[in-house]
Amino acid sequence: MGTVVGKWRLKLLLLLLILLTITYTVNGMFIEVQDSLDTEGYYYPDYKDIEYNDTASATDSGDDFISVLTQLGEFLTFQNIDNAYAMLFLNMFTSVCFISIGYIVFTFIKEFIPFV
Repeated sequence: MGTVVGKWRLKLLLLLLILLTITYTVNGMFIEVQDSLDTEGYYYPDYKDIEYNDTASATDSGDDFISVLTQLGEFLTFQNIDNAYAMLFLNMFTSVCFISIGYIVFTFIKEFIPFV
């Protein structure tokens, strides 16, 4: 009972959230944006006359829901890193952080809500 109660739980939770935020921020900084931009086939009118895009690719320019989820999954699993060992290490590190956050929240709920 003495190891569950205390301020250490909040400090550890904040530390884990800060570590995850730093890790994903640095990962986001190293994504190459130029590879994901596709500007071929688009018509850029002058600023004076505003016209519709006269190519058929304008209707397909937005991503559908599945590709957004795929890109989010690639970002969360560090798919932009070429080194497999670094990617494995970062995935294991973030998995341990998320499991620890879940356990800390579970013990906090178990402490204050009976019969859980």
